[in-house]
Amino acid sequence: MRWQSLNAVQVVNPVARGYIAYRKDDLAAFKAHLRAQNIPFSDWGDKAVSGWHQIFFYDPDGNVIEVHEVQDTVD
Repeated sequence: MRWQSLNAVQVVNPVARGYIAYRKDDLAAFKAHLRAQNIPFSDWGDKAVSGWHQIFFYDPDGNVIEVHEVQDTVD
């Protein structure tokens, strides 16, 4: 099932049951790893939280996992 929010169709609905979140310094490399393992994910970019690039995917038990990278901000 796909979930539509923020003008984009997403595979993962992070608000359905809650989720656990992790911060990474190299989100691009992590996304490449997920693709190499054929793990689908939803790339929310910074649409939900300004300054955070977020992706969401399901673990093998069906739990939602968020991985985000804090983006550089210019003062």
